[in-house]
Amino acid sequence: MEFAGRDWQLQIENLKDEVRALKESVITKGFLSEDFFLSYLHRIRFQRVCQQHPWKHCPDEKEVGLWSVLQAGLSKAVLGFAGVAAVGALCRASRELGAEASKAKKAVDCLAAGGRGQVFICGGYDGSRLLSEVHRFDPKANSWGSVPALPVPREASVAAVLGGQIVVCGGFDGQRQLDQAVRFDPMAGTWQELPPMHCRRSGATAAVVQGHGLVVCGGFDGEEYLSSVERLTDHWEMLPSMTFSREGASCAELWGKVYVCGGNDGANTLKEVERFNFEVGQWEALPPMLVRRDGPAAAALSGRIWVCGGFDGQQSLSLSSIECFDPHRGFWRKLRSMLSRRAGAACAVVSGQLYICGGYDGAQNLQECERLDPAQGMWELLPSMPRRCGYCAGASS
Repeated sequence: MEFAGRDWQLQIENLKDEVRALKESVITKGFLSEDFFLSYLHRIRFQRVCQQHPWKHCPDEKEVGLWSVLQAGLSKAVLGFAGVAAVGALCRASRELGAEASKAKKAVDCLAAGGRGQVFICGGYDGSRLLSEVHRFDPKANSWGSVPALPVPREASVAAVLGGQIVVCGGFDGQRQLDQAVRFDPMAGTWQELPPMHCRRSGATAAVVQGHGLVVCGGFDGEEYLSSVERLTDHWEMLPSMTFSREGASCAELWGKVYVCGGNDGANTLKEVERFNFEVGQWEALPPMLVRRDGPAAAALSGRIWVCGGFDGQQSLSLSSIECFDPHRGFWRKLRSMLSRRAGAACAVVSGQLYICGGYDGAQNLQECERLDPAQGMWELLPSMPRRCGYCAGASS
């Protein structure tokens, strides 16, 4: 037995030498490249492993390949740990993997940005079609990136960042108003369904209130202009209705109270303002705005409510004017106008500065974005969005 073992070992060593000589001769003579040789060798070994360890998909017993595994989300997990630099190598490894890796890269980009201090612009209308794209502006880099697209193109939806995830609710998909709510989880890199709202809503308005979740107000359900209000915590719950039915209003949260401004009731452009107080569970009337505004943008900034742009129901062009409400003094005052006329623009606040993106100026949808530093009182033009975008939804982290 010992002699037979030495004989087998000698034969193995001889075979190794012959294979090495064969490999080096064909590569040296230029018949094959070393990369081609190694890739072909890998293919043979991989086929042998697949034969030894077949993997069947239980429901229909069809074979499942590497591509199916990657579609299940493995590529996103790998990229999340390997980093953005690995994307190029993964794309070059296979044409089939390229598309999936490119989608995953958008999620990794979002992770790389840390998800904080970002402006997100969701959906909208570019003048010819509804959009599913989600654009991301990084103020530190002063540049635009992207997030994987929404499951359904839509305009006139609402968006917010809730629990570190982007939440988008309602809107119009070109055929009907939506009750759908979805969220983007940057760790998973995918959009996930949430329970639907109680009402279909396009042109609604929303704000996140600490301890009270996402509050969605008004809108149009395809038949009626709504005064109803609901909020999302771990489920949807109806709240007391507003005094006015409103579509195209704007909303902001300040000191735990929700302010709803302007909009239209189907017949009139509104300047009425009301505020929901969670402590008493009621809406209360506030002094009206100086100007009627449909489709304005609103935000809480420096202890005041700022309302920007919109339509006044009389001029064909959108407004560039701004007014702000001081809750302590109880009155509105006019401020320096924006650089552009805008209605249906997206609005967000990051690090105490106000961002206004896109919108419709009365003639076309806009790519331009601008930022206000309230301490300076000056508007600053920012890099344009990748696409014209009106009636989009804005959120910030």
